[in-house]
Amino acid sequence: MAELLIEIYSEEIPARMQLKAAREFGELLAKEFKANALEFADVRTYVTPQRLVAVGQLPQQTQASSDERRGPKIDAPDKAIEGFLRSTGLTREQCEERGGYLFANIRKDAVAAKDVIPDVVRKVIKIFPWPKSMKWAQSQIAWVRPLRGILCIFNGQAVPFELEPGGINASNTTIGHRFMAPEQLTISSFDDYQAKLSQHYVELDQDKRRETIKQQLEQAAKQHNIKLVEDNGLLDEVTGLAEHPSVFVGEIESKYMKLPPVALKTAMRVHQKYFAFEQADGSLAPHFGVVSNARPVDGGTLMMQGYSRVLEARLSDALFFYQQDLDQPLQDLAPQLANIIFHEQLGTIMQKCQRVELLSEDNLVKRAANIYKADLVSSMVYEFPELQGQMGEIYAKAQSEVDDVALAIKEHYQPQGPADAVPHNKISRELALLDKVDTICGFFAIGQVPTGSKDPYALRRAALGIIRIIIENELTEYDILPVVQQSLQLYKSQGVSVDEQALTKIVDFLADRLIVLLKTDGVRYDCVYAVMATQTEDELNIWSIAERARALQGFLNTEDGDSLLSAYRRAAGILKDAEKSYQKGFSGEYHPETLTEIQEKVLAEKLSEVADAAQPHLSKHKYVAAMGELAKLRQPVDAFFELTINDDNQQVRENRLELLADLKKQTMAIADLSKIEAA
Repeated sequence: MAELLIEIYSEEIPARMQLKAAREFGELLAKEFKANALEFADVRTYVTPQRLVAVGQLPQQTQASSDERRGPKIDAPDKAIEGFLRSTGLTREQCEERGGYLFANIRKDAVAAKDVIPDVVRKVIKIFPWPKSMKWAQSQIAWVRPLRGILCIFNGQAVPFELEPGGINASNTTIGHRFMAPEQLTISSFDDYQAKLSQHYVELDQDKRRETIKQQLEQAAKQHNIKLVEDNGLLDEVTGLAEHPSVFVGEIESKYMKLPPVALKTAMRVHQKYFAFEQADGSLAPHFGVVSNARPVDGGTLMMQGYSRVLEARLSDALFFYQQDLDQPLQDLAPQLANIIFHEQLGTIMQKCQRVELLSEDNLVKRAANIYKADLVSSMVYEFPELQGQMGEIYAKAQSEVDDVALAIKEHYQPQGPADAVPHNKISRELALLDKVDTICGFFAIGQVPTGSKDPYALRRAALGIIRIIIENELTEYDILPVVQQSLQLYKSQGVSVDEQALTKIVDFLADRLIVLLKTDGVRYDCVYAVMATQTEDELNIWSIAERARALQGFLNTEDGDSLLSAYRRAAGILKDAEKSYQKGFSGEYHPETLTEIQEKVLAEKLSEVADAAQPHLSKHKYVAAMGELAKLRQPVDAFFELTINDDNQQVRENRLELLADLKKQTMAIADLSKIEAA
């Protein structure tokens, strides 16, 4: 094995693409080398704003091989024989005839790795899956940004090749930092490469660059007696913007500190990539941190003057917009929502607000629904869309709205992803639920449903948001079905042509998302199906389904649960055969006075006791306790099966079948155990 080092040098790679690109670069190289009978081992990848790098161990040559392949019969049609010969690269004379068939012995000689490397690198560059790519000048190669060079060294020697006719030539040279040390560097190995880059102001390792930036920011904060506001997303981004990161701290004029902290931080973060700091009391500090890709000779004085001017212009606009918005109550802004289209078939944002308002019976939720989207037409949110909801809360508080209403304006967007928290405030969670129900119902009404991996309106996220809000707030009695029905009716009242199957499709969609969420939490899908099978058509209690599925899984993992499941299956099998014979079903209504055997009497007594004991637990949604009551049926059921169920006496036989039907009915209060898969 020998070391292979490859560097693809280009104009700046967008920071958001870098880490994924580094991982895929190593994976693609390994895959293509394997396809050429070479194992690219111990692969490490690195990425900087301008470099995509892979280094690993590669054999110096492929292994010689021999493969015998049987072909068609010797008297097969000519086309079949020609196809076989073409696939092997051999002639008829080079094949062996044996047992009436043609056999080809395909031999592959060993090939030097240095002769394979150029083709592999060319292919990887050509097929590399950038989210967006471009072509430039006369090149036919598409890359994320124009390529400027290829470094390719194997076993200490350059592997020269031309990427495309008249294009870039691979060599053993690269350059240092493009501003601070752009001279050409001749490389002999990875250690040499890393050392020379370091000497020429390039930190190759992205993890080290990230840690360097963080340490410099924290050290700068300490010098100013302030604290860095943690922002891992921004830290990742600026790591991808600098090969030689240097941190500098500037000051923010006091007049701009009147801005809400969230607005100030957003203006710095989103548009300028600046870090924020806090005072000891948690308030925002009048400082900002910037990461430069160079170390200015004047210590950064001139550079920071420029950064400060740019930030001042941005904050000046923000302050103007903020003060302008404060003079316009949200109630006065809300009518402008009639000019914003929610969807061309579903009307405006104002119509959406009206529907959500009508979906609630709570006066505070109605008030919130009346203004919860009004900040979308504010100057601040127009300039900084990331602040929607957050500025609405700030303006609502400034205009003396009830705190719960103001909070709901911000929190109705939650959760915005699996890592985001759900709202727990009563007004917030109801507004969030109704807003998401309205969105899902609207798009299902017009047939715009998620398909495969496509979900342009984020309906899966909305559905998971609904489910999480219900489960995490323990809304034990919340039946979402009437809300969905009312929402569809409101769309009809606004003139939307609603798909007749929309309700069924929405229920199935929510059920499917619930299964996905529970599976992620480790709940068996058959337990979920077993519980959902007991839901009536006029009910969809998401919390109950989730709790019962978890309780059922826990119960089935016990000896009692396993035993009861076996008894249920046996009972269900006997009942199924009996129903065919009798041409009728069994309701569980037996005649106690005709029970003669002790096993019958004990089972009947226990079934009655369990029904009475389980009901209070079920009404309080204490499903684990209800399962515990069912577990008490284990021994009487086992004893009952010692009897002959299909007794010769018809009355005895039917009575015993009704006992089994009662057993089945008892379990159906929790789940349909027929949906549980055999282990």
